[in-house]
Amino acid sequence: MLVSSPSIAATVSEEQRLLLDSPEMAPVIQLLDLLQESGATTPAMLTEVTRESEYFALYQEIAAKTMAEPLDEGMAKDMFAGALIQLEKPRVEAEYQRLMAEGQRNDVERERLQTVFRRLRELKGAPPVGQHPPA
Repeated sequence: MLVSSPSIAATVSEEQRLLLDSPEMAPVIQLLDLLQESGATTPAMLTEVTRESEYFALYQEIAAKTMAEPLDEGMAKDMFAGALIQLEKPRVEAEYQRLMAEGQRNDVERERLQTVFRRLRELKGAPPVGQHPPA
């Protein structure tokens, strides 16, 4: 998604970047860094700013595939958001399980458990607390 719609990089928050903090995501992190530093917003600009990258061949391979089936920017943003949710969900589930296993909780721990539970519900597609699904 970042290769076909580089402008998405400008919308990635620090919290979202943390979801990409793993060795297998190094090409994505480097691409985000290059795009954010350069301000590249088109695939042609992306090619120029990644030319010296150790992942240049990977980016070009992805670009070739996305040229055959281009995405509009809205769809690319939705797909990127969906990918981030898939990365966040197991982490939130693990934290929820850890908090549930701890037993006795003080007020701060109870509040954290409620916050994690709400986020887990959101990630699983439940409407936010206080909102009802459309009828």
